Amino acid sequence: MKLTVTQENLSKGLTIIGRAVSTKSTIPILANVLLEANETSLKLTANNLEMAIACQLPASIEELGTITLPAQLFSRFVNSLPTGDVAMSLNEKTLAMHVQAGKARADIKGLNADDFPPMPDIEAGVLCDLPAKGLKDAISCVAWAASDNEIARPVLGCVYMEFKDDALTLAAADGYVLAEKRVKLSQPAVTPIIALIPKSLAGEVAKVCEGSEPVRITVKGGQISFQVGRVTLVARLVAGTFPNFHQIIPANCSTRAIADVAETIKAVRMVTLFAPSVSDDFSRLTKWFVADSQITIRAVSAEQGESEASVEVSQDGPDVMIGLDGRFMLSALNAVPVAKFELGLNSPTMAALLRGADDDTWQAVIMPMHVK
Repeated sequence: MKLTVTQENLSKGLTIIGRAVSTKSTIPILANVLLEANETSLKLTANNLEMAIACQLPASIEELGTITLPAQLFSRFVNSLPTGDVAMSLNEKTLAMHVQAGKARADIKGLNADDFPPMPDIEAGVLCDLPAKGLKDAISCVAWAASDNEIARPVLGCVYMEFKDDALTLAAADGYVLAEKRVKLSQPAVTPIIALIPKSLAGEVAKVCEGSEPVRITVKGGQISFQVGRVTLVARLVAGTFPNFHQIIPANCSTRAIADVAETIKAVRMVTLFAPSVSDDFSRLTKWFVADSQITIRAVSAEQGESEASVEVSQDGPDVMIGLDGRFMLSALNAVPVAKFELGLNSPTMAALLRGADDDTWQAVIMPMHVK
């Protein structure tokens, strides 16, 4: 195995696949990165048995071959090298990779590639292609609503993905909040299917969805694959049934208020500083008053004092008050894909509905908090 690759490409590739390197496994080779010198490229792969990421790098290949190297050591060494070409050659007998760039060099001992777990091949299950940025934005619109406890509540710690006809629907919920985003597909999905991916995986998918290239999504045999350009991510799906979230979305709201997203975020962020914690999960109670074409947000804490801020709105319907978790409202407002949002309310005991004022593809539901 002998090749030349640029330091910039090698460093970037190791950063991308490094997210799938195992740091806690008792299987030593899972802490390694697999290097495969093909005819025209160097392929890097990391696999922690839950998720695998592969990245193809342009390289000048003199001799084909494979080896696995300690991912953390190799990545740190490459990052410390000067920019420019990096020459690599493998000693087949000692399994040591000689790496040289300029006056810097190292011989890094590796492990046989035959023991590295293969990356699942699910090419036959292609569902659809869509713009990478569209998927990245959609994930950011909903992932915040998923539970952070993926172990205790695996289904609620997921992002729901439904491929049906010409739309991809993403949703997430944790029992107190729900977010939904619909993305139009340029071509109908090959097969209608529902897939549940862990919240942490959704974050990794968003990170690889860069540039203008489309992302190809494939689902087969309990696995899902996302391919963007030279990067492929494959992971296990979560087994289970996602709650029927459509039934908790208010069908109608007696009061609707349209406000500027940025102004409301500033108001909520300021008021939430004074919001009291009402339980062990760090909920922050804020009171929302919709009246006189304003949303007034208020928080009162016996220890810290009180704060209030108002935002002008376009109001339709009677005045109303509701208690909402300031943290959830901040997260929801940051996910609004347009400049203005619509807040829909019915009563202090019914869920609040948020939508983009000029975008019917996104919505969020926030459960009310008890106000004394």
